[in-house]
Amino acid sequence: MNDNVFDVSDVMRNLASRIGSLENSIETTAILRKQKEEIEEDLKKYVTGYNLSIFRMAANDLIDAYEYLFEAEERLKQSSFPESKEISQYLKPVFIYLKQGLTAAGIEQFTPNKDVPYLRNPGCDMSGRTSTTDKDEDGLIAEVEKDGWRSIVPTDSTQKEILRNARVSVYVLLEK
Repeated sequence: MNDNVFDVSDVMRNLASRIGSLENSIETTAILRKQKEEIEEDLKKYVTGYNLSIFRMAANDLIDAYEYLFEAEERLKQSSFPESKEISQYLKPVFIYLKQGLTAAGIEQFTPNKDVPYLRNPGCDMSGRTSTTDKDEDGLIAEVEKDGWRSIVPTDSTQKEILRNARVSVYVLLEK
């Protein structure tokens, strides 16, 4: 009978040891699962950031192409070359397709409001100064020299992603 008690005692210790080992494995598995989920979340953020970065570069290339084509079209209108009209007819569809592509990608051109404070108008770079003697005009946008580009969504214009700042001239008070 003593042998049976020792056998049962050994079996119980062995069973307790295995249960402890299983509990440790379950705990380790839970830790590893949590770490895996955290790594997956970090990877999603990285991939999303990378995709956004690639999208921004592509969008800026499309914007450049659109603006260069717009400038070429304007120069052709002012040109006296007889071929200007024919060249313009070739460029017009490309211009239209670029504009459609930008719109389909969720990008729009925007013009900042004039006579509003430059510092409170998001998406503006000051590219020039306009002298004024009126202190009420000091710091206001005098002229929009080049429109900017931003995302179409969300509808709140203060929350839109700016892809390219508008260039503006700002009133600066002359010292008397």
